[in-house]
Amino acid sequence: MSGFRVAVAALVIGLVIAVTGLLVSPYPGRIMAFFRPAAPAKSVISPEAPPSLAEVTPAATAPPALDRPPPASTPEQMGRVRLATTPAGSKYALYPESLIELPPPTTAPLRVGTTPAEVEGLPAGHYTVFFQNLGWAVDCAEITVAAGEAVPLDFNFPHGRAEITSEPEGAQIFHRERWLGKTPLTVELPPGEQQLVARMTDRPERTQTVKIENLGTTTISFAMRTVVSRRARETPTPSALEKLTRSVKKVFKSEPTPKRGKR
Repeated sequence: MSGFRVAVAALVIGLVIAVTGLLVSPYPGRIMAFFRPAAPAKSVISPEAPPSLAEVTPAATAPPALDRPPPASTPEQMGRVRLATTPAGSKYALYPESLIELPPPTTAPLRVGTTPAEVEGLPAGHYTVFFQNLGWAVDCAEITVAAGEAVPLDFNFPHGRAEITSEPEGAQIFHRERWLGKTPLTVELPPGEQQLVARMTDRPERTQTVKIENLGTTTISFAMRTVVSRRARETPTPSALEKLTRSVKKVFKSEPTPKRGKR
C-alpha cells in the first residue's frame, strides 16, 4: 500500500513540474493559442484601425516582385490603322479586342472619330471597329495589327449610286435630314426606297421617292419651278381732264345718228 502512495506522489510531482515548465516556456502563446477562441477578424473598412497591407493581402497571394519594369513600347513597336468607308463620313469606334461573336460592348471604345482617318499608337493585337452612318445599320469589322505595321481597312456599306440633277442647277439635296450637297452631284445611298428632298431659295420644295439597287445607278432630276407673285393691279384715279373727255364721249355716243333724206 505504501508503494502505491509513493507512485501517486511521484505522478503528482511530475505533473506539477510539467505545468511549471509550460508556464515559464519562451513560447507559451503558441501552445495556449489552440485553446483560446479565435479573435474576430479586423474590419478592412474600419476608420478607427485600418489594417496594414500584410493583413489585407496574405503573403502567399501577393504578386511577385519584378526584377525590372517591363520595357516601354517604342514608336517602332506600335502599329496604326488607316480607316476608309463607302460612303465616306461614317462614324467609327475602335475596341482593343475581338467582339464580332460576342454581345455588344459596354465599355468605352479606345478611339472614336469619322472616316477617313488614321489611328496611330496601337499595340500589336486584335481590334474590332464598329461603323455607323445615317440610313445604314451599325456594322463592324475585325482587324489584326502587328508591331510597326500600317494596316488599311476599307469598309463598304451595301449601297447604290444616285446621280442627281435639277433645273436650274444648285438645288440643295437632303436625305433623312442629311445634307448631300448641291446639284449636280453623285452620292451613295442605302438600297431600297429612299426619299430625297430638293430645296432652293424662293422656289417650292420638291420631294421624290426613288428605289436604289445595290451596286446599281439611279438617275434623279428635280424641276424647281419659279414662284411667280401675281398682285392685283391698282386702277389709277382718273384726272379731271380724263373725266371730262369720258363725259364728252358719252354725249356723242348717246346722240342719234341723223337719217339721210330721200332724193
